[in-house]
Amino acid sequence: MKRAMKWLAAIVATVIVLGVAGDFALTAWIAHKKNEEAHSMHEGHVIVDAIKAHDPSINATWTTDERTA
Repeated sequence: MKRAMKWLAAIVATVIVLGVAGDFALTAWIAHKKNEEAHSMHEGHVIVDAIKAHDPSINATWTTDERTA
């Protein structure tokens, strides 16, 4: 009976640890993807600003979706 209780406690502890680790991993992945998107947006701003600085008559815009203007 003591052996079964130890196994049960080990299984419960493992499930809890995996649940917390899964939540942390999901949060880290979401934060990474948001950071990646923010970096892409910043690059888009820099490129558009450089184009407009070189020739203000060019109508350059940027977007985060795949549509073209």
